[in-house]
Amino acid sequence: MSRKKLIIAIVLMAALIAAGIVIPTVWRMNKNRQKAPKETENISETVSEETENFTDTELTFLEFDKLTAFFSESQITDFKEQIPEYLEKKELSGISSVKFLEDKTSYPSSTDTLLEFALSDGSTLPVTYSLPTGTFLFGTEKLQVREDTRKYERQTDETLPDVSTDDIENMQEGGFADTQNTEAETPTVTEAPSDTTEGNTEAAETQAPVPTTEGESE
Repeated sequence: MSRKKLIIAIVLMAALIAAGIVIPTVWRMNKNRQKAPKETENISETVSEETENFTDTELTFLEFDKLTAFFSESQITDFKEQIPEYLEKKELSGISSVKFLEDKTSYPSSTDTLLEFALSDGSTLPVTYSLPTGTFLFGTEKLQVREDTRKYERQTDETLPDVSTDDIENMQEGGFADTQNTEAETPTVTEAPSDTTEGNTEAAETQAPVPTTEGESE
């Protein structure tokens, strides 16, 4: 075998080896690229199906009108929107109603209000409202569904008069003054008729014995 043929054989052998390595690698890469969109589509379909399952189940809010003693209408509306989001995050499906248990309300601290809700599956959902941040914390783990902090306007009654702190301090407790400024009325003494007194005096004078002397008695 000549030297030229040997070199050609070596080059061909190297080309075959390179082709055997490169071609399978390229084929695997193309296969993975085709597989990735299918997996993404399957994941998106699964997520959309789960979302539809949660959204299709319309929640019924029971006794939520009693929340007006604690929150404004805008807060209650925002709270109702967060409940399905929490159930979705916790993968709690099949919940059809949420009932507010007013008698279970407690105050763990001066800034927190703990509310209890009964779910249709028989379980209870504690929700803590934090006054400084204006957020609802769901469950015993106090999960915050929405990261944004919202400030709610304080409800005011425009019909009430404006009262300053000085006016409040000057007010007497109970709404009445501690002492009365009216002068004490002294009862007027009416003079009783003196006819009886004078008559008694005259009778006493007529009944009194008249002293006599010895000469007159003889």
